[in-house]
Amino acid sequence: MKNYSYLFPGGRTKALTFSYDDGVIADRRLIEIFRENGLKGTFNLNGASLCADKVSCWARYPQTRVRHVDAAEVPEIYEGMEVAGHGLQHLCMEDLNDTEITDEVHRDRTKLEAVTGYPVKGYAYAFGRYNARVVERLRGMGVAYARTVVPTHGFGLPAEFLTWHPTVHHDDEQILPLTDRFLGLPDDSGFSLFYIWGHSYEFEAKNNWEHMEDVCRRLGNRDEIWYAANIEVYDYVQSLKGLRTSADGNLIQNLSCTDVWLLKTETKEKICVPAGKLVRL
Repeated sequence: MKNYSYLFPGGRTKALTFSYDDGVIADRRLIEIFRENGLKGTFNLNGASLCADKVSCWARYPQTRVRHVDAAEVPEIYEGMEVAGHGLQHLCMEDLNDTEITDEVHRDRTKLEAVTGYPVKGYAYAFGRYNARVVERLRGMGVAYARTVVPTHGFGLPAEFLTWHPTVHHDDEQILPLTDRFLGLPDDSGFSLFYIWGHSYEFEAKNNWEHMEDVCRRLGNRDEIWYAANIEVYDYVQSLKGLRTSADGNLIQNLSCTDVWLLKTETKEKICVPAGKLVRL
């Protein structure tokens, strides 16, 4: 018998996370916007492109030439954010054999871990492309989660973190209606995660930084929202899944190193289950 439902840290029902790809210098301005509004995000980097002399242009924006961040800049630019993998050379994973997939992911992680100083467990699929074989390969390599580019236009948590679909791209015409809907969710509406993704160079290409500034102002600096990087969402959910309960559902044991929060079904009381502790509902 389950006598509770899940809450985010602090007893919140709402969480917000961001994911931005390719490790370009425009990330610096985006992170400044995040910090001004109390937001956090994940930045997915290609290990082979971490060079100040590396300049790219994309077929969708042929007039925009973008400088990549240098390896030496990574700790300073992404301080307080999460750095995750995006493939060593940004190769389409569906086109690779198993050995090549391993090389693309492992060497990327190795380079990123060398500059960040912490384990890099997250991933974003280059071009958003993947299949079941790729997913299982990543699982076998210990990758915790991998983001796709498939919009859900919803606020649910993923059933499978290795195919983690975001809510919306920042240029999607639904982003402002979704923002208003998310902010308007009542406190008793349940576990709701808003997940926005994109590329910071797109703001340079479209000259629409004010669009993201508006979105971040609307969503930022709110006590009722938990602001987290992708890996923090993943880790917290794993702590929730690891709870042990008694047969009648009244005893909850938290074996993780993270405090977790629950909502008691009958009384609607918010309860913190401290790390390593046992509580009675």
